[in-house]
Amino acid sequence: MQSILAEPTSTSARHCALLVLLLALVSLSAPLRAQVTAAYEQRPPGINMARAATNSITSGSARAAALRSYGAINGLELNAHFAQGGPARASWDFPINANLSNLAAVQLKLYCSRPALARQFNVYIKAGETWYSAIFSPVGKGGWEEIVIPKTRFVPEGTADSWQHCSLIRLAAWQGSSGQLTIHLAELHFLPANVNAALLRSSSKDLKESYRYARHLGDSLFQIGILPAVLEEPDCAGTAIRPFAMSILAYPPAASPAQNSALIYALKRGSKLCAFHALSPILATEMELPAGKFTTAGAAGLSLGGVIPTATQLPGARPFRQQSSAFLAVQQLPPQLQVAAWWADSNGRTTTWPAIIECPKGFWMTHVYLNQDPGPGAMTIAAMLARHTPGIFQNASKFLYYQTRQLYLDATPSSRQTGQRLLNDAAVAYKQSQFQTAIDLARQCQDALADAGSAIGSGTSVRRVRRDEIRAVWSRRPDGLPGQSWDSTAALLAKGRFNAVFPNVASAYSAAYPSDLVPQSGRGDELAEAISACRRHRLAMHAWISCLGVEDASAGTLQALKRQGRLQQNEAGATRDWLCPAQLSNRKLLVGIVTELVSRYALDGVQFDLIRYPETHSCFCPSCRKSFELYLRRPLSSWPASVMGSGDDRQAWQAFRQDLINSLVAELAKAARDARPGITISAAVYPDLTSAKTMVGQNWLLWLNKGWVDFICPMNYRASTALFAGDLDRQTHLLGNGDKIIAGIGVSSERLELSELQRQIAATRSANARGYILFELTPREAYDLIPKL
Repeated sequence: MQSILAEPTSTSARHCALLVLLLALVSLSAPLRAQVTAAYEQRPPGINMARAATNSITSGSARAAALRSYGAINGLELNAHFAQGGPARASWDFPINANLSNLAAVQLKLYCSRPALARQFNVYIKAGETWYSAIFSPVGKGGWEEIVIPKTRFVPEGTADSWQHCSLIRLAAWQGSSGQLTIHLAELHFLPANVNAALLRSSSKDLKESYRYARHLGDSLFQIGILPAVLEEPDCAGTAIRPFAMSILAYPPAASPAQNSALIYALKRGSKLCAFHALSPILATEMELPAGKFTTAGAAGLSLGGVIPTATQLPGARPFRQQSSAFLAVQQLPPQLQVAAWWADSNGRTTTWPAIIECPKGFWMTHVYLNQDPGPGAMTIAAMLARHTPGIFQNASKFLYYQTRQLYLDATPSSRQTGQRLLNDAAVAYKQSQFQTAIDLARQCQDALADAGSAIGSGTSVRRVRRDEIRAVWSRRPDGLPGQSWDSTAALLAKGRFNAVFPNVASAYSAAYPSDLVPQSGRGDELAEAISACRRHRLAMHAWISCLGVEDASAGTLQALKRQGRLQQNEAGATRDWLCPAQLSNRKLLVGIVTELVSRYALDGVQFDLIRYPETHSCFCPSCRKSFELYLRRPLSSWPASVMGSGDDRQAWQAFRQDLINSLVAELAKAARDARPGITISAAVYPDLTSAKTMVGQNWLLWLNKGWVDFICPMNYRASTALFAGDLDRQTHLLGNGDKIIAGIGVSSERLELSELQRQIAATRSANARGYILFELTPREAYDLIPKL
């Protein structure tokens, strides 16, 4: 039975409406049973829908959950009424009593016909006393869909806690537009690991970095069908790790002494470890590994571009791109250690530096895993795991087959024709024990189904490309692609029909040109080289300036800024690595940088980035208190309580924060136009205006109305076109049209495949936006995606 709504064919409007209703009822009556659960010998545990309907707790715009029969399956109908000025979130809490310490992923089977009404969807799990949240993105093509969320995507809202006692699971939708949002939930399962391996997350320090690198590994392995158990640090007792044949430690510098001791306990009892980057001395000693010397690629005379496995040492591994800026240099190895992979330079040539070393107790990669080349990178990690976890490729191909089969069954009949042969070939390869081939074929089938179902693949018409369309990329590197000149970088972009580039060339702590105000970041005048190359290849050159955020500054620079009292502070007085916009010295520095940059170089434009607060909990430094009291024209009796939560001065405080950022935008824009009249000015902004104003102080609608900026680049970083298009729809509605919107597409941050990238580009054209800008330019975007657009 089709799970996609068909177009009504009757000429009678009344008959059409009835037919649409009947088709919707048919579609909802019989969702296909979840396919991924069939990849397990025993059906994974999940929530009881009848009990969930009875015991659910709603908040915000949510209505009570209703038990609904979808054919042979009982599920939940979740309704939310979003109204202007009403609660921003709708949520449904369902009590559970589960030990999810070894959870691998959460699986949802749902139908949501109008996902663009929401700007974000979340699943929350209350583990101990901490809520963990993960974002998910319904595609919303009018049918049932299966969503699998690896545990590595769940991040704690506060201190990490044990998952041994999980008491609630919550589904939430955040209002984007007014209207009735309905989610039909047919299944919710807690998926166990499908391999005998555990990915360990560390939280004793550097939690943000630790969770980011763990997610890189989790997302990469998930793409090829591997779901390891994911253990939080509070759950990492030695007896908990020991049952796994192999553990994965994504970021050892964040591991606590207790976590290291637990790993040593497991290693001494036969378990193996796959570790990345710098190990603690006791862990390196236990694994008989050298410490390695921290070395920047530049210091070694290299521009690292990838990892090349040794075929005889690591069967099944594949070369993958990774542009690491540093690594742990190891040269002479004792006999018990073998090089399993070497670092390659940006031209693909093998260097003399080991990237992956095999030891009797596992593997060690001499830098973190960046997930810049997900498929080949995952196959290499899987090859390491396969050394000590037999059957990993078999289990991965089985899971991936069932997941792909689900996508196939949920697709339209016309889309199925494209993927049927590939799916059948994957099944044949699996039966013939050609498991890696089965993985490749299943992934090709997923791509084919996505292409066929997209606006590009299905032939759905979109608005004609506007003649003045801006097609741009952000380049975090001021020197272009690694190992390439700016001329070759610009030539590649021009060949891909891009017409603008936004390289990050200046900040409050460094510049990519000889500056009188801040230290120079590179060698030579990288900005001049970029401008010259852009002129030759007819690319517009917009200088990307990082304004208030200084998180990437050196430790010495941050310490100096802290001593000078120039950094923001949270309500507890702890410093944040962001400049305070209330301090005159910070504002003078930024005005000086803009003036210097624009007056020296013939730029087409400048873009202000990080011209905001990091989030709601800043800035509470003495300068901000003093400035706020002047703003109120009275002293504060209670600080910071009066501006927190429901404090008496909360509303005035939010207006004050916005005024500080507004005035800074105006000052920087004036400085740029005074130095070079006619220059184009833009800003990278949060996509939702309401949250942008209240959370980070960005009133970008005012900036456009005042003429301070000529256009905005909203960071609409979404995994699905439905949510991306929803953002664009709200932005164009606010502005009246899309003439001043260059939509930011998170191709690298969301790891978008080519078909999804094409759909999001098509959405910008359907919205008649002025253009789009990709975040960000890396080798994957440059070599794998841009040439195919």
